[in-house]
Amino acid sequence: MLCIRLPGFRALIGVGMIEVAERTSIDLPIMADKHPLDSYAKIRSRQPAEFESAILNVYNARLLELRSPSDLNVHANFVQLTEIALGFARTATSVTVRFDEVDYARLQLPLRGNGITRRGLQTVVVGPTQPCIVSEGEPSEATYGADLENLFLRVKSGSLERKVGLLTGRTVSRKLQFEIGSFEGAARFSALRRLTELLVQQLDDTNSRISPLALRE
Repeated sequence: MLCIRLPGFRALIGVGMIEVAERTSIDLPIMADKHPLDSYAKIRSRQPAEFESAILNVYNARLLELRSPSDLNVHANFVQLTEIALGFARTATSVTVRFDEVDYARLQLPLRGNGITRRGLQTVVVGPTQPCIVSEGEPSEATYGADLENLFLRVKSGSLERKVGLLTGRTVSRKLQFEIGSFEGAARFSALRRLTELLVQQLDDTNSRISPLALRE
């Protein structure tokens, strides 16, 4: 089985092993006095019905449990680009949502707090030092703690397969399957997180313009 190691995570696609060079990025911490992607506000609500509707229509998920409706205070941002989408959410109460089969891989990068993600028989307790990734077409459930502030990245599987093909010089003929909680060490995870945060900051900066080609890459 071929284990392709990308910055911060591994993909299983065949037989053998190929190492992909780690990509570096500039460490620019997200501002503490605002939330990531506030320029792309999606939900500001204390209403359970409004929250449930947004989960379905914006995030392609279903609400399974809302622990304390009276404590609900949703602050959620979301931006859809050509090949990727980025989002941020906090709810101020514990919630559980289900993601059915979708056409993208979803990476969770919690900024603070904790949660649990389940995929089949696998369970990962996520937090600032433990991200997780769910592959395309794999149903999962995510429980977000009341204190969880969650940054997430969605990448269309077709674009991932094209990029892996370019990096390895080999055609990817099957869907990429990621190990839900396996990241290749603290350095790789840190580089992946800094790169994501840098993109978030560029999107939030009203004085910054990113070319369509750069966004796609």
